[in-house]
Amino acid sequence: MRSNWLFIMLLGMFFCSSESKGQLITIYAERFHIGWKAGMSFSGFSNNVYPFDKQNSADPYYSGFKKYIRSTFVPGITADYQLSSKLTLGLEVNYNGRGAVYRRYVEGSDFESEDGSVNKGYYYFKYRINNLESPITLQYRVTNNNYGETGLVIYGGIAPSWNLRAKYSETNPDDPNIDIYSVANTGQNHSLDNVRKFNYSLLGGLKLLTSENPKGNFYIDLRFQYDGLPTFNIDYLPNGTHNMGTYSWTTGLYIGYSF
Repeated sequence: MRSNWLFIMLLGMFFCSSESKGQLITIYAERFHIGWKAGMSFSGFSNNVYPFDKQNSADPYYSGFKKYIRSTFVPGITADYQLSSKLTLGLEVNYNGRGAVYRRYVEGSDFESEDGSVNKGYYYFKYRINNLESPITLQYRVTNNNYGETGLVIYGGIAPSWNLRAKYSETNPDDPNIDIYSVANTGQNHSLDNVRKFNYSLLGGLKLLTSENPKGNFYIDLRFQYDGLPTFNIDYLPNGTHNMGTYSWTTGLYIGYSF
């Protein structure tokens, strides 16, 4: 009889323990959300590098170029864990770009199209640096969890990155097949040497939530990043004359969805 009671007690403890574990798993699952994000990043260099550095300013061809930002399409996936009603830990994996674009106006290239607009021709020089990034963020919800209403989140963090692709392309003025009126048709890609294989960036931003519901939430994400290490692993070209020392910065505008 005593053994029967002991068996019943052990069985009850097992089911109570299983129920508690199940409740704990449910709580953790409710706090964990995955999602996707996509958008555009806009990047540039903090300093001009060869052939646009000050040491090369006497070059009659390259001195006519002006610096612009490089735009890149950024896809990514996200995972968020809610630490409290206000704090969330975020992890992302995305494919992001660095680099810069330089262009020079081609004298006498203007022509008027049929709709009356004036088209201008340009020579381009593009630095294309593409990285795999894994941003880690700590997010703070400014608003008060009024479910169904729009919300605001601010965040900061760090983004380790690994270089996957480093190229440059340059318009060849002597190539008859180059369309100087096309931004995309800038010539063949060439290997860009001495790009750092690993880097990290400090980041900050804000997210505008379309709804403060924890699930099924679209949001707009505005972010700024600045690399912690120089873009290239050399400060000067081997001749010691031309500058290659620069950092990269990026501003991004994305939309995302949290499941």
